[in-house]
Amino acid sequence: MKLLLIPSDYEAAPILKKLKRRRRRRYPSGLVMHEGVWAGKPLRVGVIGMGMPHCAKRAAEAMDSARPEQVILAGFCGALSETFEEGEIFLTTTPDDDLPTPWMHAALHTTQNVVSGSEAKMQLHKDTGDDCVDMEQSFVEPLAEERGIPFLGVRIVSDTVDADVPSEALARAYDQKNGKTTPLRMAFYLMGHPAQIARLVRFLKPLDAIRNKLAEELLEFIETPQENA
Repeated sequence: MKLLLIPSDYEAAPILKKLKRRRRRRYPSGLVMHEGVWAGKPLRVGVIGMGMPHCAKRAAEAMDSARPEQVILAGFCGALSETFEEGEIFLTTTPDDDLPTPWMHAALHTTQNVVSGSEAKMQLHKDTGDDCVDMEQSFVEPLAEERGIPFLGVRIVSDTVDADVPSEALARAYDQKNGKTTPLRMAFYLMGHPAQIARLVRFLKPLDAIRNKLAEELLEFIETPQENA
C-alpha cells in the first residue's frame, strides 16, 4: 500500500474525489488521513499541513499508522529558476533506478518560511543553486529514511519566479503555528484591503488546473504496475 502525503486540503481535493470507498480519520496531531481504493488497490492520503513543526509530526504519525510500502510527498512549489514554468511537474528526490518515475529531476530547497517576490526567489536560487522551493520535504524525507520506507518527492510549479504572489493575504489563510487553515482571517483581511482581492483572484485562477494536473499524473503513476515501486 502506498501513502501519499500532501500539505493542504486544497492540493489533495482532486485526488480525494477519485478515491473509491473513502473513509476519513482525524488524529490528535491534526493529521487527517483518508483511506480508499484507487485502480483496485488500497491508497492512503495524509494531509499533513504546510511547513514545520506540524508537517513532520503528522507525516511521522501517518507513516507509523499506515506502514506503507512507499511514501510519496507531493504538492505545490515555487520556482526559483527563471526557466521553470507554471504547471511543470518534477521529481524532487534523487532519481533511483529502483524507483523509476516519468518526471524530470529538479533540485528542491526546503525553507521554514514562505518565499515570495522575484528578488527573494532569485537570491535564494543564487545562494543554493536549487530550482524550486517548498516547506516540507527536507523535514519529511528523513522520517521515511529512518523507517526504511522508499520515499519520492513530486512537486508542481504553482508560481514562477516573477509571479505576483499575494503573500499578505495568503499568510492570513493559514496559521502555521497551529497548523490550521484560517479562511475567516483572510476574509477579514480582504475586507480591510479590498485592493488585494483582484490580486488574489489572479493568483488563484490557474491553481485549479494545476492541482488537477498533479492529481492526474500522481494517480496514473500510482496505478502503474509494481515494477515502479
